[in-house]
Amino acid sequence: EQVREELTMLSAKKVKEIRLLDRSFNLPPTRAVKLLQLFREEFPELNFHLEIHPEFLNSELCEELKKANFQQLHLEAGIQSFDQLVLNACGRGGNTDKAREGLIFLASCKNFDTHADLLAGLPEQNWQTLLNDIKSMLEIAPAEIQLEILKVLPGTELRAQAEELKIRYNPETPYEVLQTADLSVEELYKAAILSRMLDLFYNQKYLQEIFRKLAQNNEDFVEDFFAYLLEKDFTASFTASLRKRFLLLAEYIKKHCQEEGFSLAIQWLKAGLSTSDLPFYELEKLDALPCGFKLIEGQDLVKSKKNTRLWLLKNEDTAYVFAFNRAISMQFPCAMWI
Repeated sequence: EQVREELTMLSAKKVKEIRLLDRSFNLPPTRAVKLLQLFREEFPELNFHLEIHPEFLNSELCEELKKANFQQLHLEAGIQSFDQLVLNACGRGGNTDKAREGLIFLASCKNFDTHADLLAGLPEQNWQTLLNDIKSMLEIAPAEIQLEILKVLPGTELRAQAEELKIRYNPETPYEVLQTADLSVEELYKAAILSRMLDLFYNQKYLQEIFRKLAQNNEDFVEDFFAYLLEKDFTASFTASLRKRFLLLAEYIKKHCQEEGFSLAIQWLKAGLSTSDLPFYELEKLDALPCGFKLIEGQDLVKSKKNTRLWLLKNEDTAYVFAFNRAISMQFPCAMWI
């Protein structure tokens, strides 16, 4: 009742988003179910940012999450690591298999986004276990993967045990780990670069699908692409336009896996990048939509509107038609057929 009263007041004040500070919103699950029902039924105009522990998802809670209003929820899942030894060493414990199953369920739900967190610099964690964690995340494919360097905060158990665990950390804010018994200074610096790689490529919606495909088709992709980026002077503070990131991926694909070029070309056009310098393929300009094409995005009537430009992209197996009309969208395609 108190939550209902507070949300009623906040809604009346035109608040649009509520962030709950509870790090384990789904414990106890019976209360979480009641709150989710309250959000869905009585406050559909509000968005809720929740931190959820994927290990503790019972059937009732899963069913309620499936009913959530589209994009009303934004979930954050703090996995930290999939390695049981690592979690035991930092006192987190739990069951990594159950946490993995829970995250797989959350990532499969299409009515909300789930962002998953990993940490680098945990005790008993080495470079290979960190890479394995990233690969596991890519298999599960949450909406976003955040890799952060562990912070040894004052007043925590980890701070008290830091000397015993051979953890060296910055004594000033933000107290980030600098070195552990199993991760060198250089490896933790590389972990920061890995974090930037995930942020600029996986967490970009137009690049995520091709990034995932590359990882699925090559078990060494994370290491290979990371090494390729280092050759391009990629750093933890690297910045680049979306077009530049596409071109970096295109160059990697050209060297390692040409068959993924078609997927990259599709996403290039969906991102509204120039049709004149599309990597790998040349587009064919059409006067009309050919027979046998099925609409998969946008509105079909766009094809006959004034100033609509139709472009055909095809390989030996599949063909797409993209419609562009600046009166409807200045940059992005306004319809797509297959």
